Amino acid sequence: MKESKNINSLLKKFKESTKFHSDRIHIVEVEDGWSAKREGEKNEIFTVPTKNIAMDEVMKLPQVKGMVVHPKNGKIEYMEFEK
Repeated sequence: MKESKNINSLLKKFKESTKFHSDRIHIVEVEDGWSAKREGEKNEIFTVPTKNIAMDEVMKLPQVKGMVVHPKNGKIEYMEFEK
């Protein structure tokens, strides 16, 4: 019975971690700069020349509480903020 509770707890955590968060923006390094898109969506919101500009623009968007930055080096950066 205890194993069943542990498995259920792990499954719940996994499901929560894989949900899309529409209040989170992903900033991705691309060939011509940095693109931003809302988590779970295919279309980009914008592409700008630098990461700093992209981060500044994301913070101006309504209903955004966090961003995930994906540089080409593979190091993922995450920032959460309140408005």
